[in-house]
Amino acid sequence: MPPASITSSYPGLPMVINSSVFEGFLKCPTKSRLRSLGESENGNDYANWLQTKRTSYRERGIKGLLAGIAQSDCVIAPTDVEILRTSACRFAVNVRIQTQGLEAHLHVVERMPSEVRNKPPQFIPIRFAVNNKLTKDDKLLLTFDAFVPTQALRCDVIAGKIIHGDTNAVLRVKLLPLMNEVRKQIMRIPPAPAPVDLVLNRHCGECEYQAQCRTQAKEKEELSLLGGMSRNERKKLHERGIFTVTQLSRTLPSSAVSGNAWSPREISSLAASACDSRKPDPYGRSQRMRIYAGPGRSRNAHP
Repeated sequence: MPPASITSSYPGLPMVINSSVFEGFLKCPTKSRLRSLGESENGNDYANWLQTKRTSYRERGIKGLLAGIAQSDCVIAPTDVEILRTSACRFAVNVRIQTQGLEAHLHVVERMPSEVRNKPPQFIPIRFAVNNKLTKDDKLLLTFDAFVPTQALRCDVIAGKIIHGDTNAVLRVKLLPLMNEVRKQIMRIPPAPAPVDLVLNRHCGECEYQAQCRTQAKEKEELSLLGGMSRNERKKLHERGIFTVTQLSRTLPSSAVSGNAWSPREISSLAASACDSRKPDPYGRSQRMRIYAGPGRSRNAHP
């Protein structure tokens, strides 16, 4: 049985990699695919709250950034990317730029006229992030925002800003060192016809597709239901023909399980419990297992 996967409903349809799809891929390839297919959300209250918080922070941030800026110095949601090049405005808000299968949604673009005659202006993408502590993903998203205009406007976008956190701190980011990594991430995103393996990870708790993915993972008894298992461990098990929790439980001798010498029946029951987070451990013990990986090797895992 192969690992569970998400497949495009429209084979052959070219996939536009937009900011949302790219952001999803940084967290989870499955999330990226579902977003690219326009799948509806499944009602994760925490994900909805988090999205509302991010949207509200971005809107307040844009309002504060533009306070005191003359209306003539700002263009809202331009429909033609050339406006950025030819307009004398200082700021452009809610900018969508599409080129060569890529689409970026830039929160704000600041336009800095060149002091050198006949030299094009400098464009500085500005992104808003609600979190106080930024991650590498935040910088990669800003770089994606710059990567697409670089292709569309045929100019180098070398610096950007992230306004973030409770104090609206401003982080200036040098983008050129991150451009190659963004390019590599884009190349790693599977094309629309290709299946994407369904794998649960730590991001699931804040994902809008949590319920859908977990239901499919339970149906397939996906190994990633055992949260302590790494990608390399799953790969090795797949190479041995082990694709499900039940198949794995059949390979675990009692001597490979921590605690009080679990019996094969108990291991199978724990494996079943891992497929249903609502099912309690029937033996009243900790659902903390050791995955057997050969003589002298084991690893802690949490269903």
